[in-house]
Amino acid sequence: MIETDGLVKKFKNKAHKTKVVLSVFNRGEKLTAQEIARRLRRLGYDINPRHLAMFIFYEMQHKYIRVEKDGKRCLYLLN
Repeated sequence: MIETDGLVKKFKNKAHKTKVVLSVFNRGEKLTAQEIARRLRRLGYDINPRHLAMFIFYEMQHKYIRVEKDGKRCLYLLN
């Protein structure tokens, strides 16, 4: 785990949050909200996976990210 010296980064606005979320994806990866939140924590951002899932649903779903359902889990992948 990367040490952040107790400093938590904050998102400046929706555009900044979108860019940071997209930066944790690699080509062809399918990630859950838990995994995306874990990668964001490594970058120093503190985010709840459920809040992240809501942000993706309302702000990013059709423009940047596709959602695939696997039973009860949602898997997110780049468009």
